[in-house]
Amino acid sequence: MKKLLTATFALFLLGTAVLPVLAADAEPPMDSSHESEFIAPAPEEDSAASGFAVEVDGEQVNIRACVMVPLRDLAEKLGSTVSWDNGVVTVTGQERYVQLTIGVNRYFAAPTQEDVAGASLFSLGSAPYEIDGRTYVPVELFDALLGCRDGAIALEKNTVKISTAPDSMHTVQIPNPFVDHATLSDAAKAAGFALSVPENVSGSPRRGIQTMDGRMIQVFYGDEDNEVCIRKAPGGEDISGDYNTYAQVTALNVDGSNVTMKGENGLVRLAIWSGGGYTYSVSARGGMSSADMAALVRSVR
Repeated sequence: MKKLLTATFALFLLGTAVLPVLAADAEPPMDSSHESEFIAPAPEEDSAASGFAVEVDGEQVNIRACVMVPLRDLAEKLGSTVSWDNGVVTVTGQERYVQLTIGVNRYFAAPTQEDVAGASLFSLGSAPYEIDGRTYVPVELFDALLGCRDGAIALEKNTVKISTAPDSMHTVQIPNPFVDHATLSDAAKAAGFALSVPENVSGSPRRGIQTMDGRMIQVFYGDEDNEVCIRKAPGGEDISGDYNTYAQVTALNVDGSNVTMKGENGLVRLAIWSGGGYTYSVSARGGMSSADMAALVRSVR
């Protein structure tokens, strides 16, 4: 399971995000529909590396990862207020006013709401996303809310440590929403619904099964370069976490399900669909043909 933990921490290095820890290499494009309310005039983007370093057997890998946390839960714990308006989320903290848009890896911060004209624009390696009405953001966002003080955010094993004042360290234990399971049956008991997937995908056996907060099941196949992740959750929202813009987007009817396939260079990297009260996604980091993806979609229930 060490390989699973490593993959969960590195997670979809080409931009296909997996919760709750995402690789900080890819950056979704700006959503122009929110541009006027999201970006302050003429901001300067902070291009410094964000996220946490990743090591494998003591050797640092040339990637960075970000820990995703539930925004409102932690913000209110730290005395901040959160408001939401049609995908635009505003957080007013002790030191900063921060605004973000669901699905867009661009954030801006200012000392107060009245100072938005001088707001700084920055990215954090992953876009915020929403599942079942709950917004998740990179934990580094709270560094901005607390004034970007040295040591404000630290990660030690399974604990995120947040310093709310220069001379005091307040430890906030953030439960890992992902739970590993040995079998699909165990995962079904934890989630309250079953997921049926093949034993192998493209010749690679299942290497990990997880549930998230009892609301989603995901299954991993393959190595990090060719990882395939299958997800299922109640509802009809996109749960893939992949907000990249792909050159090729097609709709295909697969055994009565309307499946949206996205990819590039003739390869499908993402398939999303819903049915029977559930939503599904298949993310293929290395890509696969549309025929192979359709066959895989048929095997997922």
